[in-house]
Amino acid sequence: MEKDIKEILQADMFKNDNSTESTKKIEKISKELVDHTKYSTHGKGISLEDACNMGLEVEDLSKDKTIEDLFLSIYHLVTITFETTDIEKLIINHERKIFAK
Repeated sequence: MEKDIKEILQADMFKNDNSTESTKKIEKISKELVDHTKYSTHGKGISLEDACNMGLEVEDLSKDKTIEDLFLSIYHLVTITFETTDIEKLIINHERKIFAK
């Protein structure tokens, strides 16, 4: 799992940075994310503060109330869908085509 996290971080968040500093950040972040004493399940949320402290590059959506409301609406709709149906996987593309399994 830790190896997968490192690969994802290198390919995405740190794709334009091959410095020693970014390698150290990737190492720190991946160790934090696989720490089962902090994140015991895949679905456990990570606070904005924790994400920043571990070195993840994140954006505070609460600074733009319209964007925050859109993201929270999607989050709540998906959460309710998973909690009240047998759906385990949900994909909706930019053309509003839906795949649910």
